[in-house]
Amino acid sequence: MDDRLEPLSRLTFLRVGALALAFTGGALVSHARAEATTVVPLFPDASTQVASPSTRAAIVERLRTELGALLKKAPAQLPIDTPVTTLGADDLDVVEWQMVAERTFRVDIDEEKVFDPKTRGVRKDLTISAMAAAVQAGRPWRPGRKG
Repeated sequence: MDDRLEPLSRLTFLRVGALALAFTGGALVSHARAEATTVVPLFPDASTQVASPSTRAAIVERLRTELGALLKKAPAQLPIDTPVTTLGADDLDVVEWQMVAERTFRVDIDEEKVFDPKTRGVRKDLTISAMAAAVQAGRPWRPGRKG
Protein backbone atom coordinates (compact mmCIF):
# COMPACT_ATOMS: atom_id res chain seq x y z
CA MET A 1 0.00 0.00 0.00
CA ASP A 2 1.29 3.46 -0.91
CA ASP A 3 2.27 5.46 2.17
CA ARG A 4 0.25 8.39 0.77
CA LEU A 5 -2.96 6.46 1.32
CA GLU A 6 -4.50 6.89 4.71
CA PRO A 7 -5.30 3.56 6.32
CA LEU A 8 -8.98 3.60 7.25
CA SER A 9 -10.96 0.94 9.02
CA ARG A 10 -13.07 -1.50 6.97
CA LEU A 11 -11.59 -0.59 3.58
CA THR A 12 -10.90 -2.92 0.72
CA PHE A 13 -8.10 -1.67 -1.54
CA LEU A 14 -7.60 -2.47 -5.19
CA ARG A 15 -4.54 -1.07 -6.91
CA VAL A 16 -4.71 -0.29 -10.63
CA GLY A 17 -1.38 1.15 -11.76
CA ALA A 18 -0.95 4.54 -10.13
CA LEU A 19 -4.55 4.50 -8.93
CA ALA A 20 -5.73 2.90 -5.72
CA LEU A 21 -9.40 2.18 -5.32
CA ALA A 22 -10.96 1.64 -1.92
CA PHE A 23 -14.45 0.42 -1.19
CA THR A 24 -16.04 1.43 2.10
CA GLY A 25 -19.48 2.17 3.40
CA GLY A 26 -21.12 2.01 -0.02
CA ALA A 27 -18.65 4.43 -1.60
CA LEU A 28 -15.79 4.15 -4.03
CA VAL A 29 -12.78 6.21 -2.97
CA SER A 30 -10.04 6.73 -5.53
CA HIS A 31 -6.59 7.97 -4.65
CA ALA A 32 -4.47 9.11 -7.57
CA ARG A 33 -0.89 9.98 -6.81
CA ALA A 34 -0.38 13.71 -6.39
CA GLU A 35 -4.11 14.33 -6.82
CA ALA A 36 -6.98 14.90 -4.45
CA THR A 37 -9.14 12.04 -3.26
CA THR A 38 -12.44 11.48 -5.08
CA VAL A 39 -15.38 9.76 -3.43
CA VAL A 40 -18.36 8.57 -5.46
CA PRO A 41 -21.30 6.76 -3.90
CA LEU A 42 -21.84 3.30 -5.32
CA PHE A 43 -25.33 3.15 -3.90
CA PRO A 44 -26.74 6.68 -3.88
CA ASP A 45 -30.03 7.18 -2.10
CA ALA A 46 -32.45 10.07 -2.02
CA SER A 47 -30.15 12.01 0.32
CA THR A 48 -27.17 11.72 -2.05
CA GLN A 49 -26.53 14.51 -4.54
CA VAL A 50 -25.32 13.07 -7.83
CA ALA A 51 -25.02 16.35 -9.71
CA SER A 52 -21.86 17.87 -8.25
CA PRO A 53 -18.99 18.31 -10.74
CA SER A 54 -16.61 16.05 -8.82
CA THR A 55 -19.24 13.33 -8.66
CA ARG A 56 -20.01 13.74 -12.39
CA ALA A 57 -16.32 13.26 -13.18
CA ALA A 58 -16.29 10.15 -10.98
CA ILE A 59 -19.43 8.82 -12.71
CA VAL A 60 -17.81 9.38 -16.11
CA GLU A 61 -14.66 7.55 -15.01
CA ARG A 62 -16.62 4.64 -13.55
CA LEU A 63 -18.71 4.33 -16.74
CA ARG A 64 -15.55 4.54 -18.84
CA THR A 65 -13.96 1.77 -16.78
CA GLU A 66 -17.04 -0.45 -17.06
CA LEU A 67 -17.31 0.09 -20.83
CA GLY A 68 -13.59 -0.62 -21.20
CA ALA A 69 -14.07 -3.93 -19.38
CA LEU A 70 -16.96 -4.89 -21.66
CA LEU A 71 -15.04 -3.93 -24.82
CA LYS A 72 -11.74 -5.33 -23.51
CA LYS A 73 -10.04 -1.97 -24.01
CA ALA A 74 -8.10 0.28 -21.67
CA PRO A 75 -10.38 3.00 -20.28
CA ALA A 76 -7.86 5.67 -21.30
CA GLN A 77 -8.42 4.64 -24.93
CA LEU A 78 -12.11 5.54 -24.73
CA PRO A 79 -12.81 9.25 -25.38
CA ILE A 80 -15.86 10.35 -23.41
CA ASP A 81 -17.42 12.33 -26.27
CA THR A 82 -17.09 9.71 -29.02
CA PRO A 83 -20.21 7.62 -29.78
CA VAL A 84 -19.89 4.23 -28.11
CA THR A 85 -20.77 2.49 -31.38
CA THR A 86 -17.68 4.10 -32.91
CA LEU A 87 -15.67 2.72 -29.98
CA GLY A 88 -16.84 -0.80 -30.89
CA ALA A 89 -19.92 -1.30 -28.72
CA ASP A 90 -22.85 -3.17 -30.19
CA ASP A 91 -26.44 -3.28 -28.88
CA LEU A 92 -25.72 -6.13 -26.46
CA ASP A 93 -22.66 -4.35 -25.04
CA VAL A 94 -24.77 -1.24 -24.43
CA VAL A 95 -27.54 -3.25 -22.74
CA GLU A 96 -24.94 -4.81 -20.41
CA TRP A 97 -23.33 -1.40 -19.81
CA GLN A 98 -26.71 0.14 -18.96
CA MET A 99 -27.47 -2.68 -16.52
CA VAL A 100 -24.09 -2.25 -14.81
CA ALA A 101 -24.66 1.51 -14.56
CA GLU A 102 -28.12 1.01 -13.07
CA ARG A 103 -26.83 -1.47 -10.46
CA THR A 104 -23.76 0.58 -9.65
CA PHE A 105 -25.55 3.89 -9.17
CA ARG A 106 -28.90 2.38 -8.09
CA VAL A 107 -30.97 4.33 -10.62
CA ASP A 108 -33.33 3.46 -13.44
CA ILE A 109 -32.04 4.95 -16.69
CA ASP A 110 -34.62 6.14 -19.20
CA GLU A 111 -34.47 3.77 -22.21
CA GLU A 112 -34.89 6.67 -24.65
CA LYS A 113 -31.63 8.18 -23.45
CA VAL A 114 -29.83 4.99 -24.51
CA PHE A 115 -31.88 3.54 -27.37
CA ASP A 116 -33.54 5.24 -30.34
CA PRO A 117 -37.30 4.60 -30.09
CA LYS A 118 -37.67 4.55 -33.89
CA THR A 119 -34.87 2.13 -34.77
CA ARG A 120 -34.81 0.36 -31.39
CA GLY A 121 -31.04 0.35 -31.68
CA VAL A 122 -28.39 2.22 -29.74
CA ARG A 123 -28.66 5.99 -30.14
CA LYS A 124 -26.07 7.27 -32.60
CA ASP A 125 -25.19 10.08 -30.18
CA LEU A 126 -24.73 7.87 -27.09
CA THR A 127 -21.37 8.67 -25.54
CA ILE A 128 -19.84 7.98 -22.14
CA SER A 129 -20.64 11.57 -21.23
CA ALA A 130 -24.26 11.15 -22.37
CA MET A 131 -24.59 7.97 -20.28
CA ALA A 132 -23.27 9.90 -17.25
CA ALA A 133 -25.99 12.51 -17.82
CA ALA A 134 -28.56 9.69 -18.06
CA VAL A 135 -27.30 8.28 -14.75
CA GLN A 136 -27.62 11.69 -13.12
CA ALA A 137 -31.15 12.10 -14.51
CA GLY A 138 -32.11 8.53 -13.55
CA ARG A 139 -34.84 7.72 -11.09
CA PRO A 140 -33.33 6.54 -7.79
CA TRP A 141 -34.23 3.02 -6.76
CA ARG A 142 -36.76 2.68 -4.00
CA PRO A 143 -35.33 1.62 -0.63
CA GLY A 144 -34.86 -2.11 -0.33
CA ARG A 145 -34.63 -2.79 -4.05
CA LYS A 146 -31.88 -5.22 -4.92
CA GLY A 147 -29.86 -5.07 -8.12
